[in-house]
Amino acid sequence: MMNKYKVAVWEEMSGFINVEATSQEEAQELAEELISENGVEALFYGERDVLYPKAVLGTSHTHGSREVLSVEKI
Repeated sequence: MMNKYKVAVWEEMSGFINVEATSQEEAQELAEELISENGVEALFYGERDVLYPKAVLGTSHTHGSREVLSVEKI
């Protein structure tokens, strides 16, 4: 018989994206909108041309860390 477990996972990811905007404020708003819609992972590893046509001109993934925090039988 299989048991069920609640597993806590954590991920941190960071890097840089290049966007076209008329000001710093617009660039920040665009970046916030992009990561809110699909997450940072999609920016670095997803199909950027499909998800963000003409919005993201390039990316540089600089940091990634993942781990399992806990496992609890439920």
